[in-house]
Amino acid sequence: MSVPVLSPLEVESALALRDLTDPREGPHAMQRLVDDAAHALGRAWRCDVVIHRGPRVVKVHENYDALGYEADAVTRDSRYTRYVTATEMLRSHTTALIPGALRGLTGDTVVACPGIVYRRDSIDRLHTSSIFGGRVPTLSPPVNSRA
Repeated sequence: MSVPVLSPLEVESALALRDLTDPREGPHAMQRLVDDAAHALGRAWRCDVVIHRGPRVVKVHENYDALGYEADAVTRDSRYTRYVTATEMLRSHTTALIPGALRGLTGDTVVACPGIVYRRDSIDRLHTSSIFGGRVPTLSPPVNSRA
């Protein structure tokens, strides 16, 4: 597949954006929201909590193929996806982090995957192509969650 890729300057500019959910990039209220939500679920479901952050540049396979996206899905078009190379891209959703986050986990676990994502859902002067996303899957639904 031949796709238009970002220039090195465009990649550098995108990666320079501050991820407000990541404490390594300085304090922000978004971090408290992520922590409070994940730990509230952990307490309610009586299970461990893992907050997993991953790379902003991911393999196209991790972002689309491993998650069941069809090869001809419109979301793969360079109009919506920001390709770094033919096989790597700026992640377009934090769901791409889940397979890596689940590796090695055992037992009931809340896994929060917050972070900045890059996609072009709308292209106009009122929308940004870099937003904050998050997924909170559970490794296995806790039995006691309906208390």
